Amino acid sequence: MSILVLLEGCSLECSSLFSVCYFLLLFLIAIVPQVIFTASIQILILVKQSPNPHLSNPNSPNPLQDMMPKLSCISC
Repeated sequence: MSILVLLEGCSLECSSLFSVCYFLLLFLIAIVPQVIFTASIQILILVKQSPNPHLSNPNSPNPLQDMMPKLSCISC
């Protein structure tokens, strides 16, 4: 009989643990995609608002040449 009581107690603990895990899983399924979607929209907005450094000097054939004087000043 003691084995049966232990099994019943284990099944009760496992079912409560399962319900907690199920709730957490539903919470993650509901919240995580919304957070990822909101963050990706914010990143897209920031990318659209930021100025493009390559367009600062359209006459330059190589955008790295525009950055070289800045890099040399930083190394000084």
